[in-house]
Amino acid sequence: MEQINYWIVPGIDKLPDYDTQFAKSLVEKIEEKIQDKITKIKRDRLLVEGRQVLCYVLRNKTKLTTNEIGKFINKDHSTVIYAAKHVEDLLCVDETFKNNWKEILNFQIN
Repeated sequence: MEQINYWIVPGIDKLPDYDTQFAKSLVEKIEEKIQDKITKIKRDRLLVEGRQVLCYVLRNKTKLTTNEIGKFINKDHSTVIYAAKHVEDLLCVDETFKNNWKEILNFQIN
């Protein structure tokens, strides 16, 4: 697998150390699953879901603000809020979505 290019993720150097390491590892895991770059400006379903799951996990497992997460993925803070809420709603009603993203949703850094 190709290594993530941290230069293309703006603001990653401004994150707290643990959160930075967690976010980098999570991005690598998601990019491995979707086989694409998370920062691409595309709207393929798998890429969009990957971005939304990233927002959800970072919002719930780190102390990052929505602005910091938004800068991390080149999106607005309101996009992060929408994405996290959307994933939360999907987890309640869509078993397929939950099963597809189970590994990412339970991601822990070693």
